[in-house]
Amino acid sequence: WLDLCLRHHGDACGSHVKPVVNNLRVIDCQNRVVMSARTEDDYLALSYTWGDAQHSVVDNTRHQQNASFLQLPIDFPETIMDAIKVTLQLGYRYLWVDAYCVDQTNSAEYQDQIRQMDAIYQNAVLTIIAAAGSGPRYGLPGVGHRRRKILKTQIAQYTLSPAFLVPELDAKNCAWITRAWTFQEGLLSTRRLLFTEEQVYFQCRKHHCTE
Repeated sequence: WLDLCLRHHGDACGSHVKPVVNNLRVIDCQNRVVMSARTEDDYLALSYTWGDAQHSVVDNTRHQQNASFLQLPIDFPETIMDAIKVTLQLGYRYLWVDAYCVDQTNSAEYQDQIRQMDAIYQNAVLTIIAAAGSGPRYGLPGVGHRRRKILKTQIAQYTLSPAFLVPELDAKNCAWITRAWTFQEGLLSTRRLLFTEEQVYFQCRKHHCTE
């Protein structure tokens, strides 16, 4: 899906001229560190709900000591871990996650990044959307330990599984789609890979794909 879009959709799914994002940090998924992004670095973004979890590991002191490099902990919330896995499996190295790439304790930096949020999501090659569960510890169904909920109906010798053609119907009761902030992140994104309870969807400006 992604390769088809990148190869054939041209400017319809992303301009060659990208808006500049100042002071952008990304997770290096290979080395598990937060680093300053270079202009030429392609990255994926994650859109998810925080729920009640306070899982930001970035503190002001550590950013001041080394603003371009921060070692991340071994224990990530499942959604973040799964997004890192998806990023690497798609052949990319860098992932943007707000809780780790924006210093939540630095008010000036936080406001600066909020003002650039549209450009952050527009510049991402793809946005991974956690449209299942209600927080970062739920995971992406079908990626990590959490299995998908496959609905089946048996009719004679046939086994039927319903497939929603519109992901918003599949995810209509999840926290992600009911929160204006995260739903806006999805709208800003050029390409979206939505993980719901039942299946994965891909959307770009020219294509809509289901499994």
